[in-house]
Amino acid sequence: MNRYKIRLELGKNCDFPEGDSQCGYEFEAPLTAAGKLDAVAWLRDPDGFPVERFWRNEPSLFGRLKLTLFGTWRFHYSDLCIPDDVAFQFNRKSFLHDEYVSVRDHADEMQVFHIASVARLEAPVQGEA
Repeated sequence: MNRYKIRLELGKNCDFPEGDSQCGYEFEAPLTAAGKLDAVAWLRDPDGFPVERFWRNEPSLFGRLKLTLFGTWRFHYSDLCIPDDVAFQFNRKSFLHDEYVSVRDHADEMQVFHIASVARLEAPVQGEA
């Protein structure tokens, strides 16, 4: 499996015209050779992909990357009484440095995030790309 650590930082918006590197997510995910989320690899270890939501002047939230039966990816905070943060079309996105993705946060606001980094955490298993 190709496991990566991905850092998303808040993109430019009305409240943050330059974006904000102190607001975002850092999570582990299985990616294909094309940089797309690998649902088959995720199914082998569905609780094995941690997420940290960090936000300026707020305590971090910790959870897991989850895939719903409908193919929607989420950041799930199981021990907290807050809704999941829903990833917008993560199943179609390639997680490449300097690209952008969107997440609907638990306050039901759609936010755009810059992919600040994508780092491999382990070498691929022989026979995998």
